[in-house]
Amino acid sequence: MKPIDRLLTVEDFDDYLEGARWYIRRTVREQENSMGAISRVTHSSGRRAWQTRWRDPSGRQRAKNFDRKVDAERYLLAMETDKLRGRYTDPRLAKTALADWMAEYQATRVNLGLQTRARDEATVRNHVVPAFGNWEIGSIQPIHVAQWVVDLDSRGYAPATVRKAYQLLAASLDAAVASGLISRSPGRGVKLPKLETTAEIRYLEATEINLLSEAIDPRYSAMVLAAAYTGLRFSELRALRVDRFEALRRVVRVSSSLVESRGQFYFDEPKSEASRRTVRVPPFLVEVLAAHLAMYADDSGLIFSAPHGGPIRRSNFRRRIWLPAVAASVGPPCTFTTYDIHMLPS
Repeated sequence: MKPIDRLLTVEDFDDYLEGARWYIRRTVREQENSMGAISRVTHSSGRRAWQTRWRDPSGRQRAKNFDRKVDAERYLLAMETDKLRGRYTDPRLAKTALADWMAEYQATRVNLGLQTRARDEATVRNHVVPAFGNWEIGSIQPIHVAQWVVDLDSRGYAPATVRKAYQLLAASLDAAVASGLISRSPGRGVKLPKLETTAEIRYLEATEINLLSEAIDPRYSAMVLAAAYTGLRFSELRALRVDRFEALRRVVRVSSSLVESRGQFYFDEPKSEASRRTVRVPPFLVEVLAAHLAMYADDSGLIFSAPHGGPIRRSNFRRRIWLPAVAASVGPPCTFTTYDIHMLPS
């Protein structure tokens, strides 16, 4: 050990104290940078609070005030724990209203058909936004989502409707986690109502199809027969244009379907090549369609159109035309689907 060759002076002691103070200040700064700190602060109004200070992963300092020291300590511990686990989120982003985030998330979804997009938008508009639209996304807890599911179920909505609404909300919350708005999704682990057992498919016999086509408004008699003998869906039939019907070749070319969104009509392209197809038409149906066009063709260019021209609106058709015809002929249940008005397999 090197011996001291002189006595310490007052100046040396002052230098030592200054060095110690610098070391303490640096240590405190490092602790604040790495672990945050809690201090007592006084607002301009005179109100006192406990302030939690921490740095986010980018190094930017954040702060939040609490009335109680224990709340400040818990909050700081949560922030530091999330940083260590890589789940830190900016608390300000968690204040985003769910309705705003939902609209932003919905706009990012791709490969959706017009009908699917319109259906999902209606589900969000009717079930999700009324319940959570004004909520800050960070304030939604699993219990709130579970209570919402129970409320929809108790109000008599079909299990499939409840499940679809939940799926859309849960997907948006998962996207919020991926985008750093919240650290965990409150939509996980929620129990959903069981789906109803699918009813046995009903197939109409040839005589029943004839009864139905005779009972319905004559304008749509050919439409019933076309559905039964070609297998085209309702959305495809009402989108079928005159130039897609080739009488000499006895075929119809299916290239689009007609969907509705907020009262507007859209022609939707098929999702797959299998949906874009050429369908054979029985000889008798060629004559039926030709007679139908001779009597009911209008400027819309559609084979099957509304009574006053233009596309057929689903809700009006079902209520005013389809259900009365079913009641007067084959009886319910019978919906305008490929299965219900298909001929009974031989």
